[in-house]
Amino acid sequence: MRKRNGGDVMAKRYLEIRREICRRIDSGEWQVGYRLPKETELCVQFDVGRTTVRHALSALVEEGKLRRVKGTGTFVSRPQILEKTTFFIQSFAEELKSQGLSCRTEVLECRTLRSTDPAVYEALQLPESSSVWKLRRLRYSDELREKGPITLTVSYFPTEIGKRLEGYDFETVSLYNAMQESRTVRARSEKTVSATRLPPKDCRLLSADTEDLFLAVTSVSFDREGHPIEYCVSHFPVDRHTFRLHVVTDGEG
Repeated sequence: MRKRNGGDVMAKRYLEIRREICRRIDSGEWQVGYRLPKETELCVQFDVGRTTVRHALSALVEEGKLRRVKGTGTFVSRPQILEKTTFFIQSFAEELKSQGLSCRTEVLECRTLRSTDPAVYEALQLPESSSVWKLRRLRYSDELREKGPITLTVSYFPTEIGKRLEGYDFETVSLYNAMQESRTVRARSEKTVSATRLPPKDCRLLSADTEDLFLAVTSVSFDREGHPIEYCVSHFPVDRHTFRLHVVTDGEG
């Protein structure tokens, strides 16, 4: 009989399935265009329930490794081009100010909890049984107020860092400045940008339609010792943002 010990076991098995599917794709065992076994077959193969399998497949679809074809199945996608560039780390408010725009913040959630998203623990390199400190914010610019909020951002931190930050009012103090003051310095960040859609409740927060596309910017920040200190996902309505990248050649290619 299959044993279930709550969310921790499910999260652990989800990560194991995700890694194994990625291994099969990266090794060439599953080539581009390969149709994956049915969900029921994967459940038997990995000895898990259907919810866990669906969670792993959905995550890989969002990452672009897999694609779903309605009524046909799930297939291995063609590799996506990863464009790399370098950014200076600064606060979102400073970025807007440099463009002559104001920034206002509404805090939606600020508390310690157990996340249901395994990606949080994977990014922060924490056990799935750990608690994390969560800060969820909606950002506005008065110059663009007729279009609605300009971004929805959620950040997760290890609890020891959360304790340093929980006394700040993030509607008046930027997270960047609070981290600097509390000696929690982002030495570097790794960011990925992709297109996605959001659930209806998040679309309502952003004054957007459920069919609208958003740019999802996912970042993991590290301290000077290389330890992950923040996992952050920001969603930007595509009709309110343009990303400009300054790219220089490294002499290769």
